[in-house]
Amino acid sequence: MNTPAPLPDFLQDLGHGIYAVDTGFQRPNFDAAYLMVDDGRAAFIDTGTGHAVPRLLASLQALSLSPAQVDWVIPTHVHLDHAGGAGSLGRVNTIDP
Repeated sequence: MNTPAPLPDFLQDLGHGIYAVDTGFQRPNFDAAYLMVDDGRAAFIDTGTGHAVPRLLASLQALSLSPAQVDWVIPTHVHLDHAGGAGSLGRVNTIDP
């Protein structure tokens, strides 16, 4: 029986295919983006700042997903800590085959 690998310490499984990603903004557990996964497709709710993009990509990798499987990036509002990484994340998604 294969035991799934543990999730990175910045990724928390909230159940029902929803994950909180600690974006590392200011201090631990201060700012989060959310990753929703259903049937092999994903959506990010908020992105954190541009500095959070490596954590967002690592979260996908930890869940055996690729950036190409992200159909939606949904910023809740335009503040640096919620949408600052949207452009960087979008560029990664468009260059990943």
